[in-house]
Amino acid sequence: MKKKEKRKVKVLDYVLIVVSLLVLVLGIFLAVRFWPAEKVPVNVPEQTSAEDDPVYKAGEEYLAKVAQQPDVKSLGGGIYYKVISEGTGPKPTQENTVRVHYEGRLVDGTVFDSSYERKEEATFPVSGVITGWQIALKAMPVGSAWEIYIPQYYAYGAQGSGKNIPPYSALIFKVELLGIVK
Repeated sequence: MKKKEKRKVKVLDYVLIVVSLLVLVLGIFLAVRFWPAEKVPVNVPEQTSAEDDPVYKAGEEYLAKVAQQPDVKSLGGGIYYKVISEGTGPKPTQENTVRVHYEGRLVDGTVFDSSYERKEEATFPVSGVITGWQIALKAMPVGSAWEIYIPQYYAYGAQGSGKNIPPYSALIFKVELLGIVK
């Protein structure tokens, strides 16, 4: 063979190798992408949604009753509040830190936390509390005392919090907004 013919054969060989590799990669991609996956049995608990949880149901029923009370107002998104006393001070922003007194309860009346019982005010950054508190605090003038009703999805949701707040718990807080620290 002449040199030109050998060079042509080598180029064709390389082209065939590259095309073959591309076809192989494409075949693997298509096989992985479209091949039916083997179904592996999974142990699924009987309860598969929040709606099946008795705590969730109790919270939803409680909030529905609260929403019907004439002195209860809505903050939107399922959060309700009752004014115990209305302050005249400024309203905190997301960037503020606030001083409060509060008591947190489950819908069955169980108190899970209380600054009143500790006889000590609490100081929190607005951005550092559950979403339901954040929404309520930003609507409260300093000096106000409200009872706030928070659905589970604006509280601790499916994970709950520690041993005192079960998953899917709607929460009730009495909150006195004493001041804005910064």
